[in-house]
Amino acid sequence: RMSPAMNVAWTAFTLACLLRGASAGDDDVMFHVQQLSVWMQSKPGGYLNPKVEIRRMDPSDPTSYFGVFASQDLDVGEVVMKIPGEIKLHIEDEDVDEDDDEDDEEDDDDDDDSDNPREDMCELAWALQREFTMGDDSDYSPYVNYLKALPRSTTSPSMWSDAGKELLMNVQGGMHLHNSDDGEDAEGRTIVTWIEDNFQDCLHEETTNESLDPYFLAVVFQRGFEDSLVPIYDMINHNYEKQNVRTTPHVLAREGFSVVTTKEVSAGEEFFYSYYYCHDCGQFNGGTAEMLRDFGFVEDYPHRFHITDDLTLVIEKDPETEFDAYFVTYDEESKSEDEFTGDIPPHVLEAMESELKRLEKITRKDVTLAAGLVPDHEHRTINAYYQALTKAL
Repeated sequence: RMSPAMNVAWTAFTLACLLRGASAGDDDVMFHVQQLSVWMQSKPGGYLNPKVEIRRMDPSDPTSYFGVFASQDLDVGEVVMKIPGEIKLHIEDEDVDEDDDEDDEEDDDDDDDSDNPREDMCELAWALQREFTMGDDSDYSPYVNYLKALPRSTTSPSMWSDAGKELLMNVQGGMHLHNSDDGEDAEGRTIVTWIEDNFQDCLHEETTNESLDPYFLAVVFQRGFEDSLVPIYDMINHNYEKQNVRTTPHVLAREGFSVVTTKEVSAGEEFFYSYYYCHDCGQFNGGTAEMLRDFGFVEDYPHRFHITDDLTLVIEKDPETEFDAYFVTYDEESKSEDEFTGDIPPHVLEAMESELKRLEKITRKDVTLAAGLVPDHEHRTINAYYQALTKAL
């Protein structure tokens, strides 16, 4: 809900967009991105560096992805944006006195183990559905309208067409995934079924007889940070090797946080952070398949494929296009990862060879001929994943 001053600013902004041709009819998503930016900066503490722009990767292509880019050179340590706590959609804390518990939380990291990430995700998904229902009456209406303008299929494969899901499951085959919920292996089909497999108890509220649209769980899993959704910041994309920003103090800070550069960024460059091994997220025992399952895209190199409970295959690519492949092991207790230097068990190598032969057989039958039968976005993503998995094996 907007103040009178905000309504004036909003009207002026909308007229400016229309005069520039940035109307909803031209590019509905871009229109809402611009409104979202104005809304964020209207809040106390909200700031977007004038040297920064939020746009499509290719402004002339209305199907290209959105990101945050430098329009001018930025130095190391320069503020990219300041996200005010007021725009963050988060579930309410149950702590009676947050200040009294602050010292204990700093001294004992084990307190977080009592939290249930699945319950937080469920509660946040229900909160987002309520905001969608309120529409323009929502306190987060610019964010809601932005999300509504995005195709549902851009969240994750769980929201894809039946044909797209079937094709992706065929490509995944017998390759297992790391289950982000309990740390155990999961069958290949879970690359598209993880919501129905893990959140059945969240999808229906017996006391009110209401149902939760699985789409909201997909949004929360793709864009959420534990118990929060963070507009604008969630538009900075992932690239492990090219990450050039970090948050301070932390994305979960209730009062808000800043995003600062960690290296010099030239005009035209995109801002990136990593969705794993990062300041905000810690380590992540997953890889390329899990990134596709959770976030809906095939990441750039390095690629990582979960081969067994103990072994992850890593494929790196240097600027000269040389590839390097090696295995790493992950220790759940210490949350650490080390390069594997022993001999790969014969049955593991045989299983990898078998999967490669299977993939090579389905090239023409399933992936190539699926063009036109599977929606374009889904087909491009599946083809990219097919290429990455085949290259790795």
